[in-house]
Amino acid sequence: MKQLAHRTLSLLFICAFALTFAAQSTKAQGTSSCAQPPRGQLHWLTGDGHARDVVENADGVLKNGTTFAPGHVAQAFQFDGVDDYVEVNFFPVPSPFNALTVEAWIKPTNVSAGRIADKAAPGGGQGFVLELSGGHLRASFGANVATSTASIPANTYTHAAATYDGAAIRLYVNGALDSTTTATTPGAISDSAQKLFFGAGHAPATSFAGEIDEIQFYTRSLTAADIQAIGGAGGAGKCKAGRVLISEFRLAGQQNLSEEFIEIYNNSDSEVVVNSTDGGAGWGVYEQGTGGSSRMLYVIPNGTRIPARGHYLAASTGARHATPDLSHAGQADATYTRDYCFGCAIILSSSGKGNISPDHRLDRVGFNDTSLFYREGPGIPVSMPRTGGAYDFSYIRKMTGGVPQDTNDNAADFVIVSNEPATTGGVFGAPGPQNLRSPLLRNKTIPAKPLDAGVSASAPPNRTLEATDTNGDGVNDAGVLKIRRTFRNLTKEPVTRLRFRVIDITTAPRADNTKADLRVINSRNEIVNVSAEAGGGTKVVSGVTLEDPEGQGARVEGGLNSSLVFTLAEPLPPGQSVDVNFWLRVVADGEFSFLVNVEAATAPVHTPRKRTARSKTNP
Repeated sequence: MKQLAHRTLSLLFICAFALTFAAQSTKAQGTSSCAQPPRGQLHWLTGDGHARDVVENADGVLKNGTTFAPGHVAQAFQFDGVDDYVEVNFFPVPSPFNALTVEAWIKPTNVSAGRIADKAAPGGGQGFVLELSGGHLRASFGANVATSTASIPANTYTHAAATYDGAAIRLYVNGALDSTTTATTPGAISDSAQKLFFGAGHAPATSFAGEIDEIQFYTRSLTAADIQAIGGAGGAGKCKAGRVLISEFRLAGQQNLSEEFIEIYNNSDSEVVVNSTDGGAGWGVYEQGTGGSSRMLYVIPNGTRIPARGHYLAASTGARHATPDLSHAGQADATYTRDYCFGCAIILSSSGKGNISPDHRLDRVGFNDTSLFYREGPGIPVSMPRTGGAYDFSYIRKMTGGVPQDTNDNAADFVIVSNEPATTGGVFGAPGPQNLRSPLLRNKTIPAKPLDAGVSASAPPNRTLEATDTNGDGVNDAGVLKIRRTFRNLTKEPVTRLRFRVIDITTAPRADNTKADLRVINSRNEIVNVSAEAGGGTKVVSGVTLEDPEGQGARVEGGLNSSLVFTLAEPLPPGQSVDVNFWLRVVADGEFSFLVNVEAATAPVHTPRKRTARSKTNP
């Protein structure tokens, strides 16, 4: 074959240590500096390049050229002050309501007037408005009106919030309480039949000029502490990436329709202990039934400890994952009875009593023909397979920075991996269900470096392309890309299991003829020469084996989400290294990438207690 054309590749092991995660209430976690979203979330339009509601799918429509600009938190809605606005046709608000909160980051270019949010009835008395008026913040809930004492500056981001609790309106500026105004007509307020506008009002000459970012609505009057936390988070905003995620799932498998599983992932660097938020038996996992109703599939019991970057796996009875073989990599931590609901969506809730409202909802995944309530964004396209067949597949989250992607958009966040991508769509790869006993992400504490430090990462022996007998039949495969790396144990504990999960690979289908098609294969031990700069002589580089977590016994090539096991004859002590040989069969040449995560299990080091000698005393 002709020489493989490729871009420089230094086998990149993406580290997750730069991301620290905070505790979670409903959906969203991110870095430690972001604010925990308060209880009572109703609708949340982030403005991050789209007008989607990431809580309840009350999506907006950009009107008259409304666009986006760099915001205070990621991106923001940008309005020209003439006729731009966002219209939300379906915006359910409890009616009548005794409590409501509206909050957003605003950067007005004109502070004299401009509606931030408007859902009021003509003439007032119903609904609500948050606006700028005469350089101040002004809010109305029904017939009740309040104006801030503080002035709102132009061309500067300010956090603005208004709450109503049935007795008073409170206005907050940059996280601090500005004023409290007693309601003139206290009590419940009826919602109006008007559509929600933001960036303009229903009345003439109410257009907002500038930017509105992270506008959110709540079914309760947020506390001063809630709003202070949001304002204090500044540009970090409210946390968006889920701390506990549905990371991989399948509704039916290759061998029978019962082979469905749901994998939960702890997307944080600290242990998660399951604790129901409503006095239930644990966290509930629910599916949307055929009539749009929901049923509980199973409960993750209270007290279950999911390790940092660890997994919890449940499988339907009859699935291979439900077998009692504890050494089986895909062994389920729980089982449930399925009802062959191929188009069902899935919700993970902190409620064990059937409550799947936003205050309890931890994550949700659905197809684009399932209920809005059960999916994030438009949903996974129904053109993707949802049942079994002659192919082995699952839905996995894409990986960003070594951790699962969570942008609150199922279609963007999930990809299908399959042994027949030409039929199923998606990319060539394999299911890789993981459980509580699976090795954990260790990119930071088991770092990689080129095998031979005296030459570049892309030069032999660190990387070669050569003919190789890959299966022992005496016939050379014309093109095998070999990547060799050294991994050092910096965990401070002996490593008992070591493997590598493929999180990015250029494989089938090829995006175009300039891209390669690579397949991960089993490798063997080899003896290679190293440069004089690295000490000279030879090194033995050890092979890895494709893991088969589903027990099919026929996995000879891997792709995205495949895992490769390094066999340890004995635990790898702290400070010691192993030299690893990765082989990729070249189906088609071209530019390529190959990224893996390092996963390992460790054994704690037990230090004997020192005994203190006791002196004997006479009675």
